[in-house]
Amino acid sequence: MICKCCGAEAPTKYVEFYQNIGALFVRYHSQIKGNLCKSCVNKYFWRFTLINLTLGWWGVLSFCLTPFLILNNIIRYLGTLRLQSVTGSSTARIGEKQRNNSATKFHSSERVQRDHLDPDSSKLLVRERDKSWINTTDDRPNLPRESGPSSDSSIEDLIEYLRCVNNSEFRRLAAELLAPIGPTATPAMSALLIACVDVDASVRKAAFDALNSIDPNWTHNSETQKALPRLTKEFKHLYCFKKSYSEEVSKAADKLLRQIGKPAVSYLANLIVEEEDKIEYKIHAIWILKDIGSDATSAVPQLIQVLSCKASKVRIAAAEALANFRTAAKAAIPEIFVGLADRDVDVREAMLTCLVAIEPEVADLLPFLVHKNPNVREAVADALIQIRPQALPALTAVVLQWCTNSKAGTENVETNQKMTEAVLQLLGKFGPDASVAMPTIALALVDPNPTIKLAAVRALENIDRDWLSDPAVVKAIVSFAGGEAAIPELIVGLADQNEDVRKAMMACLIATETAVPDLLPLLVDKNPNVREAALDILIQIGSHTLPALIRIVSQGCTKSRTDIDNVEQYQKMTEAALQVLGEIGSDASLAMPTIALALVAPNPTIKLAAVRALGNIDHNWVSNPAIVKAIVSLAGAEAAISKIVVGFTDRNSDVRKAMVRCLVQFGATAKPAVPNLQRLLTDLDPEVRKAAADALMQIDPKPTAIEKHADPPSRDTLGKYFRPEPSASAQASHIHSKSSSQLHSLKRDLLRLLQGDSQACQRLIELERRKNPQRKEDELYEIVIYQLVRDRR
Repeated sequence: MICKCCGAEAPTKYVEFYQNIGALFVRYHSQIKGNLCKSCVNKYFWRFTLINLTLGWWGVLSFCLTPFLILNNIIRYLGTLRLQSVTGSSTARIGEKQRNNSATKFHSSERVQRDHLDPDSSKLLVRERDKSWINTTDDRPNLPRESGPSSDSSIEDLIEYLRCVNNSEFRRLAAELLAPIGPTATPAMSALLIACVDVDASVRKAAFDALNSIDPNWTHNSETQKALPRLTKEFKHLYCFKKSYSEEVSKAADKLLRQIGKPAVSYLANLIVEEEDKIEYKIHAIWILKDIGSDATSAVPQLIQVLSCKASKVRIAAAEALANFRTAAKAAIPEIFVGLADRDVDVREAMLTCLVAIEPEVADLLPFLVHKNPNVREAVADALIQIRPQALPALTAVVLQWCTNSKAGTENVETNQKMTEAVLQLLGKFGPDASVAMPTIALALVDPNPTIKLAAVRALENIDRDWLSDPAVVKAIVSFAGGEAAIPELIVGLADQNEDVRKAMMACLIATETAVPDLLPLLVDKNPNVREAALDILIQIGSHTLPALIRIVSQGCTKSRTDIDNVEQYQKMTEAALQVLGEIGSDASLAMPTIALALVAPNPTIKLAAVRALGNIDHNWVSNPAIVKAIVSLAGAEAAISKIVVGFTDRNSDVRKAMVRCLVQFGATAKPAVPNLQRLLTDLDPEVRKAAADALMQIDPKPTAIEKHADPPSRDTLGKYFRPEPSASAQASHIHSKSSSQLHSLKRDLLRLLQGDSQACQRLIELERRKNPQRKEDELYEIVIYQLVRDRR
């Protein structure tokens, strides 16, 4: 091996030594890495260790860092203890070369370095000023230093001058003299190629011009191919041993190899698979192969090999190069899938770009949609999105296959289900471009699997965000899903836990307009989501539901309890039907006569539902003669009035008020109900009291009606307490300004209510005073009177 520091050909070992100098707030550090011989290892270890021990502690960061550096150096040094020392022959060989350099006036400051050669070769490759030479016993051309190349020099002499390392002027003149010779100077092309990467820019330019003059098609010349091994080695060393001029020279080497093109591919391919720690030359070699393009397809196996390189930059460069070869690099697909799981996001992006460029078969990508690594799944999905026109048929086929076979119990159900979910999600990401797949996605809406159903709903939303609000689109979706045959599965979806799924199922059922018979039993379903959904669907279907709803209400009002198996459930369905009719509004006016029958139903909740439904359909429903006719037709006028009067005692004030107003429509026929109306004159609800008074005036307008049918307390208080106060406290708040004569009138009224029992009057006032000590006297009388009137009712 060759020592990196001294250039000795001796046993070496790779080491890393670090040195730190602390200066309180700053630190200075240096390091050496590479294959070193025994003597160089000892020199740098002891130098760095002594400096670390003496100067490495000054500063907080240095104080913490230096122990680790010292420990690293010691461990590295211990690993070299068995390393053999530099032999005398190696030292003598180095001294001899240095003397030769001094004799030929080479620059004394340049370091001597050596490269590996074939062990069977007797030649020694010596590196001087980054220029390599193959040496024999008489390796240096014995050229006179005083004179340079001239027009009289032979081609062989000019070639020797091109190899003269100590005088760039000679090399430039030699190149310029070779240019006008033409094709005869073809043997010099190899030397000119090496001169194209000379450290001197003028030599590089002259050599390149000479190449073009000798043979304009020099890239395909056999002499060019002879120089390629040497040229690629020079290319490698330019990046491995950087000097001040390396950047310009390396650019020249890059350009030269790109121009050579296909002949250089095999040599560059061998470079990138070398087992070397340095990677920069490999990256540049890969870039050159990428730029060469289709002529470099023979390097695909080597590029695939370096996709698994430890260095991420090399992997990225190889992926980018393979992407340039497109379909010719399909053999790289397995390695690319491995790279898609890389931790480095830049590597994953490069692999994804490469995968898309290679244009793999969609069927090969689909299994990776359910890969255990999320990075792979995401990358494959992105790849399919980028090739969406080609991917759509295959993705649609996956969904269709699942919808066809999901109920058949095929093998690998779980894997196929995950695949279908991933495909539906992917189709949603395609957006409007996947509109042609909507008929197939519609089939998944009626799939028994809830996760598939949810994925289908979201896919449709992403493809067409307004699909639920467009009846034409929804109808088309339902027809794709099977039309009326799909109604049972759509109804099952109403119980789904996801609100989006329930909304989608509702929209589809609304679009069918034939699902009413199937939806009516759901009005009393145990699941509140199902009940609510069925109610909303029937309301939105509107007038198409009237026949079925009228039938339910009519049966609920006319059938006796013995004719119904489940009375409670049927009552709930009747209530729900009335609610739907009310929500439909004026479009349900045809159902008003049937709803009127529910006004005299024995069940109070049905009665209340009927009142509210009639109010929503027509606010002035009580004046509708069809209402009275319907009620009379049920059991005759007298029976109808008696059933209406039963509603006067309903707990709900809306029902009581409605019954009173309905009774008015019977006119004088309703006189037997006057006593019942009289009791409502003291109702807690002011609107009920007002309705009762109005009814009395219309049914029996004679002044004697009240005297004839009302009890004395009610007759006396009819005009005084017909006020809208809802409570005793509220009523009392209006009496702050009452005069003493008014207080006397209140006392007289209270005594009349108590039939002259003054002691009872005093006790009631005293009890009320204890409850409300802050009340005034007139307020206390007012509250007691109100309570007595209410209790009497």
